[in-house]
Parts: sequence; structure tokens; C-alpha cells
Amino acid sequence: MRAVYVAGVVIAAASLSGCDIGDFQSIPDNQFSMQRDLNRVMEQQREFRQEYANDQLSDFNNLAKDVATSGRLAKIAANIMNKSSSPVLSNENERLLNLISSELKDDMYREVFYSSIVQQGFAFENVPISNNRGFEHQGQWLLNTLPNSYFSSAYPTNSVKLFPYESINKPNCVDSEAKALHSLLTRKGANVNPDFSYELVDTGSAWLVKYRSGIDEDSIKAYRVLVQVVCSK
Repeated sequence: MRAVYVAGVVIAAASLSGCDIGDFQSIPDNQFSMQRDLNRVMEQQREFRQEYANDQLSDFNNLAKDVATSGRLAKIAANIMNKSSSPVLSNENERLLNLISSELKDDMYREVFYSSIVQQGFAFENVPISNNRGFEHQGQWLLNTLPNSYFSSAYPTNSVKLFPYESINKPNCVDSEAKALHSLLTRKGANVNPDFSYELVDTGSAWLVKYRSGIDEDSIKAYRVLVQVVCSK
């Protein structure tokens, strides 16, 4: 058995009896070129797969960081995972949590902005809708109310806008009962579902927001549940 070296590679020549080094040198250059091209393509595919894996990991890392720094998002994540009875997030739930995280950040920045300019005398954060049908809030949300109902006389300033699967703890009321006053906020110009509905589920120590029709991208963007917690005798 003979072996020859071509470009630093040992080639066993047991099956090539009668051939000498000149036979290898006579192989057309384009065959070596094709092999180099194939090797380059395979390397690019490997790099692409690695980059894709890193991107996927980066997306989850970003979500994990948001969950770790936001008690509200952590509570939503816990409630979603408890509902699915799974120790891991499904791809769909991870996608929805990322969207909720983005929307939650937008809401918080908007709250900071309007809180700052209201302190400087801005008077139009909450604008009444004609015929006493509710309020336009921060130029983005519509609160529709019925006459003599909760929130019909004024937009509740000590309220919170909640997402699906978000819960709010009950207050410790002395000689009174904890109650959650609530209504639906609809984003102006959003793709709304005329059959959309929600409920506040009493879990004992808190109230949990539940969308009866489930959650998707449109419902996360289009709605918030406005909740004001009070102690009432």
C-alpha cells in the first residue's frame, strides 16, 4: 500500500495500484475547485445554523431579562405557564410574552410622559367623549361608559391597565370589603373583535384578568382592562 501527499492530505493508494504521483497531478483543476466551493458552502451553512441558534437564544435571554426586572411581566409569565401545566414556555406563548413585554414597556413610558406633563399643567390627558359616553385617555385609549356607571363621571386616576393573565392583589381592607371596579379600554383604530369579552377571576388573594376568547396578537394590542381596587363597606 502506498500513500501520497496532496496539499498536506495523506491519500491511501491501495486501490490505485499502477498509479504514480503524476496521475494525481493530472486531475483537472476544476474538480478541486468544485470541492473547495462545496466545502465553502458547507461551512457557510454551519455558520448560519450557529448564528440562528444564537439569535434564538438571544431572544429568550432578552425575555428572561425582562421577566427578571418586571414583577408584572413575571406574574403574567407564571400565570400562563401554570395554565399550560408546563415547566417550559411553548414557542407560541414565548412569542405572546415578548409582545406583552413590548406593549408593557410602551405603556410605562407613556405613563411617565403624561405624568410629567400633567404635573406641569397639561389638562387633556383624559378628554370626555361627546354625550357623556366615556373618555379618551392619553390620545390612545377609549373608555366607553354607561350613564351613572362606574367611571362615568371621571376617569379613575388611581387605576391600572392590565394585560391578559395579569393579576392584581386584593388590598388589606379593615372593616370593609375589597372590590375591583373595572371596565374595558379599547385602542383607537385597533382591529377590534365585536364579540370580545373578558372577566376578572377571583383567585382568593387576587383578581386575574382572563380573555374569554383567548389571547392573540390583535387582542394584546387592542385591549387593556382598566381596574381600580377599592375598600367598600
